[in-house]
Amino acid sequence: MSQREFPEELNATSVAIELAAGTYPSRHEVLEAALLGLEGVLGRFFAGGFASIRGQYEAHSAVMGQALTVGGVASEGVGFDDDGALWVRPPGGGASRCVESEDVWLREPDGA
Repeated sequence: MSQREFPEELNATSVAIELAAGTYPSRHEVLEAALLGLEGVLGRFFAGGFASIRGQYEAHSAVMGQALTVGGVASEGVGFDDDGALWVRPPGGGASRCVESEDVWLREPDGA
């Protein structure tokens, strides 16, 4: 199945694999590429823990700088600890706190 058009909200961040690769890869080729990409990251993680991949993880995290609801409280994602715990703060600033285990939800910045 090939998809060349996406919903408007995805247009800025989506591309058809066929267009990016110049061909339509098989599922096996996609899986192989994904696993090869993970191999180096996992090697660094196993050798140096989360701290060794934290920068790369933060760069791709869906919660960094985003409006969140954490444990029912409006928050903003500000970073991760060396052990992978999420750091959040109240919207608009304030003291940060470490979140090791709570429900974390993306929310609209206006609080919706």
